[in-house]
Amino acid sequence: MNFSKEQIAYINKSIKFFKNKINDPIFYLWSNDFSSLDNSLFVEKINRIIHSNNIVSKIDKRCLDLFLLSQCK
Repeated sequence: MNFSKEQIAYINKSIKFFKNKINDPIFYLWSNDFSSLDNSLFVEKINRIIHSNNIVSKIDKRCLDLFLLSQCK
């Protein structure tokens, strides 16, 4: 998956929004392909959540994403 310039701009805008609302937020980005994603494109450190193929094949990826999101504050 390649992230478009518009997606990167939206993520950066969202980061700025949450940094104004929350002290010391931690940001996560879910994807199954980060191969072409350069961390320097973001205005803040992004923690990457990579779906391993062996986990995704056994668990519905949508359920896994929902669970991971539910663990965030």
